[in-house]
Amino acid sequence: AYQHVFSVDGNDMHQGRLDVFYLYQFKDKFITWLMINPQGVIDYDNDNNASWNVDLEAGKMITGNQSLYFRPGAGIGGHRLFDWDLEIGWKIVW
Repeated sequence: AYQHVFSVDGNDMHQGRLDVFYLYQFKDKFITWLMINPQGVIDYDNDNNASWNVDLEAGKMITGNQSLYFRPGAGIGGHRLFDWDLEIGWKIVW
């Protein structure tokens, strides 16, 4: 997917994001899915600086519409948005 992100309130935010992922689903295991998600970011406000973010997500469905997940990630490149991150979450799909 391509996302074009910009600010409407005057803040300096103008980016293009190329987001791809690979999802593998397990059957009858402790982990329901494993996903790798690299995302390329081009910052149009800062001389078209480019960087990559890479996340790995493992998740488990706990009911028909609720899941728990663990998602560590890392920023790659000289103009990366962050060095590393960690998300632990609970999703409800309505």
